Amino acid sequence: MCVAVAILSLVYIPAYVDCKEGLQFDLSCSFPERADFNPLNDPNQLLMILEICNENNRLIDGEPLTYKNETHNIDVVFCQWKENEPFLHDEKPANAFSNGVTEIINPKHGQLKYYTTLQVIDDEYLGNTVEEWQHAERFELELQSETVPDHKFYENLGHLLIKNEMIYQMQMLGIENADDDFTVLPGYSLTSNPPHNGYSSIIHATDGHYYWLQGGTHANQVNYYKTTQLQYPDESKFPEIKSIPSALPDERIPRISIMEVGGNDLKAEPYHIILSQPGSVEFYNETPGTLTVYLNQEGVEEFSFTTAQEISTRSDSGMAWSFDEPGVYSFHAKVPKDIDGKEYELNTGGAITVLADDMSNLSIAVQIEIAKMLLISNGLPITSMGQHGTDDVIYIGLDHSIEQLLPESKQYYLNAAQHLIPFDIKIVLDK
Repeated sequence: MCVAVAILSLVYIPAYVDCKEGLQFDLSCSFPERADFNPLNDPNQLLMILEICNENNRLIDGEPLTYKNETHNIDVVFCQWKENEPFLHDEKPANAFSNGVTEIINPKHGQLKYYTTLQVIDDEYLGNTVEEWQHAERFELELQSETVPDHKFYENLGHLLIKNEMIYQMQMLGIENADDDFTVLPGYSLTSNPPHNGYSSIIHATDGHYYWLQGGTHANQVNYYKTTQLQYPDESKFPEIKSIPSALPDERIPRISIMEVGGNDLKAEPYHIILSQPGSVEFYNETPGTLTVYLNQEGVEEFSFTTAQEISTRSDSGMAWSFDEPGVYSFHAKVPKDIDGKEYELNTGGAITVLADDMSNLSIAVQIEIAKMLLISNGLPITSMGQHGTDDVIYIGLDHSIEQLLPESKQYYLNAAQHLIPFDIKIVLDK
């Protein structure tokens, strides 16, 4: 699976793509000027092109291509393998955030995907480089972990791997650090064996922007990576309420596709939709089983789970669900799965937030649920929310890298969060 490292602009631009085993995919495409296929509106469309490329093994100029049983007419210039080392291109990659994109999640680091990063730094841990650690066998890691006190081996190893990955991704995204070095802070640690560890950092770049880098590791591999361009300190760029997805062609209603991942998991894409007005959402079944969807309105005690009609195997048409009242509607989707002769149930979920011009009559409980969904859907570095027993107050916690590496921005993000909420609800920074 190839991964985009530059965002395609409309018409033509080469995009360097990092692929398996250090190979690069030099992808150049031209797009017809179609409102329903504009990478400037949705960078995930570029990732779809790369998946098309991966499925078809090649792209041929003018030839319709199949992706997930749908035919796409994309005007392709060329798409070919290049066995080049990274960063040896004569032309330096442009900043991938220059077209207004604020977040890029590396999709090769999706759920349960473990990735061998490409070494770009010479730093070592216990005498071994990034590449040497990534070739170590699991039993070698376990032996080394017993020699490091306080169970810090995997945290320290992960620090080396994720700092390497941060520098690698910055180079690929065209981000230059304005300082000589940067600090990587440890975050969450899930008590698996080996543990899953999280890290984050703040980069002040030469383009004047601050970037929030987040990543995770497991054993000797990276398993998550995300880059966010922070809008601080520009108050003119406070986040505004926006629909998700932002634009759809031909007045098509939003679609949530339920798909199988890795043979034993489900994924909802997208997992969260915001409707600026009451309307409909379609659920599509892209699994080999029969899909059942349940719905619940948050903040409404008397609202019970409702079972939607089942969607048959890989249906050509979706199941439309109408939302007439503003609120937050969580959905739960399940598909039966036979694994080695045993019956299991694969599950996934998400939420649909419905807004309206007039929401003054909503209960405070429903307003709180809408406010929470708006806060977590607009790129703010919020990592925790709660009410601490209050009715009309939301306490937010900022990522600890913001707290420690950019403390002067805390008031900015508190103001940005308050600006986003269309209700008389107070936002307080948690201590």
